Amino acid sequence: MNEKKYLYRFLESPYVSIDNNRAENAIRPFVVGIKNWLFSNTQNGARASALIYSLAVTACANGINVEDYFDRLLTSDAPVMPWNE
Repeated sequence: MNEKKYLYRFLESPYVSIDNNRAENAIRPFVVGIKNWLFSNTQNGARASALIYSLAVTACANGINVEDYFDRLLTSDAPVMPWNE
């Protein structure tokens, strides 16, 4: 009963969702990645995989073609930030 005001918050505001589907869908690819990183041979290999995955997800989140982004990252002398596109 003490938490009732928080549970009914979604009734007061149309911007608050009754579920957390958006949050769970956002982390789902990362969970799949974790399962893949279990099979890395070394800690450095797992870190490298996580770094590349993080860069790819950041590019996707900013609406950038991942292949083009990696191409520019590997060939450009200047820093390439996806949010400055």
